[in-house]
Amino acid sequence: MVRVSNFCPDTPHLTKNPFFFYLSDGFQKPNPFEPDVVVAIDGVIDQKMDALWTLESQIESFWAAFDFETVIPVPANSELRRERRAQFSARFRARAAQTANRFRAHLKAGEGTP
Repeated sequence: MVRVSNFCPDTPHLTKNPFFFYLSDGFQKPNPFEPDVVVAIDGVIDQKMDALWTLESQIESFWAAFDFETVIPVPANSELRRERRAQFSARFRARAAQTANRFRAHLKAGEGTP
């Protein structure tokens, strides 16, 4: 819809579609995740974790992916926050490594370069 000129007439429409990037997921239904482009994030993983950490709802949903029974809010207490952030960082790094291994063939083939 970002290219439709009358969709939001107060804002100039884009002349070409932007790239949309997603984290992979484990869903199989209705459609398993299949990337068109794979991008290595090794050099920016710390920045990515910092960006995600600023969005508390994303952190809470990240935790919900591990424990569907409980939503664990980001604590207000600074010591507990540091501990939770360290846990998040370790889990996110492990998830990123698992994802890289899952799509390693795409990365090696150079398909990760847009």
